Amino acid sequence: MTRVRLRVWVMPTHERMATLTHLEAGTAPFLARHPGVEIEWRLIQWNVAWQELMRAFKAGVGPDVLQVGTTWLAPMAHLGMLAELPSGFASNRAVAPWVDDVVRYKGVSRGAAWMLDTTCFAVREDVFSVLSMDPLGLRTWEDLLVAADRLSNGLERGVLQSLGCTSVTALPPRPEPLTLHRIAPWLRAGGWSIPNLDGQGAPSILGSPDMQTGLQFISQLISISKLDLEASRIHPYRMQADFFSEGRHAFMVTSWSDLIRALAPQIQSLRYPIVAAPFPLGPHGSVPFAGGSLLCVSAFSKQQDLAWELVEALLDPHFMLSWSVQTGAPPARMGAFWERYADVPSVGVLLATLQDAKPYAIHPLWRSVEARLAEGVGDMLWSLMQHGLSDQVTDIGRQADVDIGQLLQLYWGGEGS
Repeated sequence: MTRVRLRVWVMPTHERMATLTHLEAGTAPFLARHPGVEIEWRLIQWNVAWQELMRAFKAGVGPDVLQVGTTWLAPMAHLGMLAELPSGFASNRAVAPWVDDVVRYKGVSRGAAWMLDTTCFAVREDVFSVLSMDPLGLRTWEDLLVAADRLSNGLERGVLQSLGCTSVTALPPRPEPLTLHRIAPWLRAGGWSIPNLDGQGAPSILGSPDMQTGLQFISQLISISKLDLEASRIHPYRMQADFFSEGRHAFMVTSWSDLIRALAPQIQSLRYPIVAAPFPLGPHGSVPFAGGSLLCVSAFSKQQDLAWELVEALLDPHFMLSWSVQTGAPPARMGAFWERYADVPSVGVLLATLQDAKPYAIHPLWRSVEARLAEGVGDMLWSLMQHGLSDQVTDIGRQADVDIGQLLQLYWGGEGS
């Protein structure tokens, strides 16, 4: 009997061997139904995945099934790399309407949402309790600034050091997408939004007057919290470890991965009493970052029907129950995970956050636009930390808009040719 090989590329976020073992166990029922099929797994780090995918597709040796970021779908679909999602594809209801939107390009679904990512506003309960504050009472920006002031005073009086807390919070000014994801919720809650990128002319994005309210709040938070400039130079992932593993900060905008993995103590336990709280409301409410990853099938795969059946197996709600806790990423669709942990307060906050969240633009050049936005936001944040809100911050934003406008002009020229 001729064996059929399906090549599958995924991007692990934690231990590679544990990831592979989990995937092999989860796809065992699929392989039992198809004894003539074997799966060739390739685990790739996110920071090199795009380059590896492009290289493989150009060489004609790309995978049959691939995990991609939500913002990767548009450029890959634009290049004709992704197969259309079959009309009879089975899946549960999405946790939020935007989940079904991010898999579409020009009205056609090109993937299935797998795991999600959004903003986590996390708080150390013990630190707040020492100062007789409710960690879940930070309902507005004003509440947060008042709390930051009390925390800063508590640090100066030395009453928090015994808990290992050495700073109010941390903000990442490094010029990379993770910085944009962490800062965008504050900017959006202040009224900022990303305009339509399909119109002619230079867009007003980081130089927009709508940035001012969010920037003023961030500047106040930096000043009140007395952020350490040198400590801010470290990578956002190191900041997250400092928070969850070392307890150095009283609160932080971060990832959900540690809190989700802590749902299974045998996988990870928290050293400090850290809880998720609703994102403090700005003048325009709460607009968390929305992203995640999709499972797609290559348009060049010779086994598309089998590949989509494998995708269905990887979306199985019972597999997702353990997979989400293993990876620290919530499932994109309702099912066993959400049912099992429905009574866990942090999971309730997570679901509400996902439903409030808003994804970035679906555009073929978004990866390049996002990279320039991240660089601009990182530079603006660093300037805020050094000099406060000044004309320099606005100038940085305007220059980023000029660069993005030139980038988009190349795209418009190519589309018109």
